[in-house]
This record gives sequence, C-alpha cells and structure tokens, in this order.
Amino acid sequence: MSRDNFNYQMYFWGTLLLSGLKFFAPVILIALFVIFLMTPGCYRSASYEGRETWPSVMGTLDEFEVDFYKQRHRTDAGETADGFYYFDLKYRYVVNGQAYIGNRFSFPAYESNEKAKTDAIAKQMKVGKPIEVFYSPTNPAACVLSLETGHSADVQKRNSPVLTLIILLVIFLGCGCLLYLKSKKKYKVVPRRYMKGWYSTQFMEARKRQRRKRGTARPRRGW
Repeated sequence: MSRDNFNYQMYFWGTLLLSGLKFFAPVILIALFVIFLMTPGCYRSASYEGRETWPSVMGTLDEFEVDFYKQRHRTDAGETADGFYYFDLKYRYVVNGQAYIGNRFSFPAYESNEKAKTDAIAKQMKVGKPIEVFYSPTNPAACVLSLETGHSADVQKRNSPVLTLIILLVIFLGCGCLLYLKSKKKYKVVPRRYMKGWYSTQFMEARKRQRRKRGTARPRRGW
C-alpha cells in the first residue's frame, strides 16, 4: 500500500467514524454525565477494598434509626417489593488518639426488603452502648460496622455492562478523531456543492475523473 493510499484510508475511516458523531451526540452527553456521577462511587469503592481484613476498635453508637424507602422494584429472587429498609446511624471511635465519626453500617450501604432480618440487626444496636467498628489501616476515616455487603452490591454488578458500553463508545470516538486529525493535512472535504455523500473527498473526485478519461465511469444514480 502506497503512502498516499494509506493516508487516504486513514482519512476515509476517520470520516466514517466521525460521521456518527452527530447521531450519537445525545448518547455521548448522557455517557459523560453517567461517568461524572459514577466517579465518586468508584473512588469510594477503592477506599473500601480489602475491608475483610480490616482491624477493629470499640466505639460508641450515638444515633440509630430504621427507615423505609418507598420504591417499587424487583428483588434478586424475582419478587416485587414496595421498598427497602435502611439504617440512619451515627457513631464515634478513636484510632491512634484521633477521634472519628462514622455513619456507615456496611459497604455498599445496607438495603433490604426483609423486615425480619432488619429487625434482628436493629435489636443489637443500642444507642449509647459500645459497638465494634472496623476501619481502614491506611485511611481510618473509612469505617463500617459490618463486613457483609448490602443489596447495593448486586446493583453495582448489574451496572457493570453499562460502564463497559460507555468505555467502548469513548474508544470508538477517540479512534475516529485520531485518524481524522492525522490525515487532515493530506485531504480536505469537497465543497458542499460537489458532495455526493458522506464519503465524497478530493480523492474520490479524482478517481471519477480518471474513470471518465478511460471510459469506465460508473453510471450516475440520479441524486
């Protein structure tokens, strides 16, 4: 493949990829917005990695309430629920002489539609009583009361295909921009009055003129 043909191929495929930019513009904006919303969650997930081996210290439970959030949804077992229970709590603990305040029962946050399970946990939570707090050795401010994961862990697993699709879309657009910019100096788009389609370039027009000279021009399609 000659250098000139290689540059044209780069321009051709770059134009092809970028031609979908206008069509996918709303999708791109939504994808960027989703990435913006998911970034804090990814940062928190990294802070709570390896919590199964965290050390513990005794703390004091200052506030504890069981709340119910009304939201009709389908559970992992395929049943329909009207909402889920969650904990609103606050506790304090001391690590290496430094006092900290926590409000997480577990990570991801505890969300359950099982009333019996929630009541069993609530009976163990007595305001003003000592509780065991698990904390991160590298970041003592990251803490939980339970090493078990809540219902949110299943939600994160279901969202992983969405994140994969967003990454592929960003790679798709990045390749198109790279190919287009690298060959921009070699080829320029034909003026609008000469365009026959999204693929029309000076290179294509030159090939048409060569076919006419050889008498092998393709019949016009009447656009």
